[in-house]
Amino acid sequence: MDRTTSTTSSDVHTAPKLIKDSIEVTLALGFQYLWVDRYCINKTEKQWQIEQMDVIYSKSQLTIIAAVPGNGLPGINGTPRTSQPYLQLGDFEIISALPDLRQHIRETE
Repeated sequence: MDRTTSTTSSDVHTAPKLIKDSIEVTLALGFQYLWVDRYCINKTEKQWQIEQMDVIYSKSQLTIIAAVPGNGLPGINGTPRTSQPYLQLGDFEIISALPDLRQHIRETE
């Protein structure tokens, strides 16, 4: 797909759940456009576009990063979301940005 080609509705129906979830988040937040590397990077211009990713992402209003292995975005359309470990200290709640090690061990057993 090159930069002049738009995604058709049949593309959306056959897209992976991660892409469908990203489309839903984009629309729910009121955005009109979604850049998906998989579809937007032209194979004939791949090297040039990769070298320009800093410019491409710096122009974005929002970046959705699929940093969790699995199928879909956690918390969207039934994709389970693992809660973050936290510690309550009086009126303060300290939330870890790191994965819960206990959960990771259970998943690898």
